[in-house]
Amino acid sequence: MISSPEAAKFVLVTRAHLFKPTFPASKERMLGKQAIFFHQGDYHAKLRKLVLRAFMPDAIRSFVPDIDSIARDILRSWEDRYINTFQEMKTFQYTINEDLLSIFGKEEVKFREDLKRCCFELEKGYNSMPINLPGTLFNNSMKARRELAQILSKIISTRKQSKHEHSDLLASFTEDKEGLTDEKIADNVIGVIFAALDTTASVLTWIL
Repeated sequence: MISSPEAAKFVLVTRAHLFKPTFPASKERMLGKQAIFFHQGDYHAKLRKLVLRAFMPDAIRSFVPDIDSIARDILRSWEDRYINTFQEMKTFQYTINEDLLSIFGKEEVKFREDLKRCCFELEKGYNSMPINLPGTLFNNSMKARRELAQILSKIISTRKQSKHEHSDLLASFTEDKEGLTDEKIADNVIGVIFAALDTTASVLTWIL
């Protein structure tokens, strides 16, 4: 464990080639072994470039009015009832990611509820003991992961056949010149969705 800026720079910059971040095998199984979190080097750099391209200021600027509208709708829905702020912020973040096309396009809206259900089920078992027996949180999460893969396979197949232009994350991944397989695309889409759930929701909860 390190705590000083100098030590962090040594590990992350100066001698980064000597260190390799690792995750428990169960985490890789849940999110997908091809997700950006589990790789370094050229493959990681290429994925990072593709992700950033979809989330640059110019790409999301047009979504600001819609984000404002969704935020106001959520605030109105809190009137005269008790809420779990963290759970509400997770729902808000998920809605932003998917409804505002920062990950998918309008054609994929029909999959929204199934994707949301699977993502939240996956999250429940993410930090559970990796005991893959029926009824356990881990087993339920793995079932949700397999269903997510099936849904994303349909979405990716449909998108590749589409003649419409898109500027979302899925478009960034599915461009032929990038040479990503459907499995790699699915793993990284799931990773991006999952990464935003707790982190952004936690920040928003503390702000409120």
